[in-house]
Amino acid sequence: MAVRTRVRMLVGVGLSALMVVATVGISTAVPSEGELEDARERAAELEREGERAQGDLSRAEAELEVLEGRLARLQEELTVALEVHREAERVAADAAARARSAERELAVVGDELAVSERALASLARDAHKYGVSSASSTLAAVEMLDGDVGTLGDRLHYLSRSMDARSGAIERTAALRVEAAALTERVRAEEAEKRRLEGDAEAARDHAAGLHAQMMDLVSEQSVQVDRIVRLVADVEAQREAAQARVGELEVQVEREREEARQREIERQQREEQERREREERERAERERLERERAEREAQERREREQRERAATEEASSGGGSSGGGVSVVPGPTPELRTVGGITVAASLAPQLEALLNHARADGIVFGGHGYRSPEVTARLRRVNGCPDIYESPASSCRVPTARPGSSMHEKGLAVDFTYRGQTICFPRPGSHCAGNAGFEWLKQHAGTYGLRNLPTEAWHWSTNGR
Repeated sequence: MAVRTRVRMLVGVGLSALMVVATVGISTAVPSEGELEDARERAAELEREGERAQGDLSRAEAELEVLEGRLARLQEELTVALEVHREAERVAADAAARARSAERELAVVGDELAVSERALASLARDAHKYGVSSASSTLAAVEMLDGDVGTLGDRLHYLSRSMDARSGAIERTAALRVEAAALTERVRAEEAEKRRLEGDAEAARDHAAGLHAQMMDLVSEQSVQVDRIVRLVADVEAQREAAQARVGELEVQVEREREEARQREIERQQREEQERREREERERAERERLERERAEREAQERREREQRERAATEEASSGGGSSGGGVSVVPGPTPELRTVGGITVAASLAPQLEALLNHARADGIVFGGHGYRSPEVTARLRRVNGCPDIYESPASSCRVPTARPGSSMHEKGLAVDFTYRGQTICFPRPGSHCAGNAGFEWLKQHAGTYGLRNLPTEAWHWSTNGR
């Protein structure tokens, strides 16, 4: 029963695991339709194999139950037969003991009978051979036996006693013969009973031996059934392990495909990000170009207007009129420029800026920004920023502080307005209100190494002199 229970548990565990593997095989994503179809077919085959194994197990369990029932009955019969055999042997042993006792009693009686018969025979021979005179011989014999017998009367008396003894011996002999005959008959009966009981015991032994042989046959058959079930369990376990190994291979392949897909997606995003940056840089450059062209046109128009105004003033002065005039800013020469990381600066500042950008990128900080701008663009910015007078008002009078044309470090290419994550750093706040911004904190710690200082009123503005 314990073996059957263990086998049932093993097969149950094996089938459960097989079903789980089959389910996993169906539900696990695979890298191709062919692999998916193979996994499904294998799962279906494993499921059918599991059903067949379950059927075989049920049939084997039914056969085991029948065998166990037969074995139990045979064990009961064998127990009874062994009890009968032991009882028969005990009775036979008692009969044998009684027979041996009767034989010993018969031997004792036989010995007594032989002695009596020899004595009686001797007396009979003397009486027949010598008549009365034989009494003398008898007396002589008795005298030899008993030295106390002396007188004739005593001898006659003793002779009379001897005759009486002879009669008693005859009677005793007859009785002993009867007893010997009875004992002989009893011995024969005991021997017959012993042989019968020994035959019964032998038959009981034969029956028990036959039952034991049947029981061993059943045990052997049961062992064969158990061995078959164990092999079935081993087959199911082997199939389960094979399925698990296959599922593991598919999972590894799926994970590899997913990793490759993730890597491709990252590369695609990087390409798109690079393309977006390049596009933005082109657009920014195009906007700056258009701004420069527009500012140059406006500057040219302004210069022409100023020339006309100066000419008119000179003409009026030469005519005796009152003199008047305004302050104008004449743009300085355009510096030699170089673009680094999308930021155009003076060529003298470009190496330091490139080193700064590379250092920041290595630390996970990616900067953008704007460097050089022409005086015309500065004038336009002052107009946009609401400066009261484009050329004369101080920078602090504008809504957003903006240097006057001709005085901005941007026009020299020696200043950068940095951006971080697409936003001007902390705009429009000063550096004292920019704590916590990763871009500002990095610049605050490292920009001085590369020759740039911050304008305190503008957290985003860094130049070679801090203005």
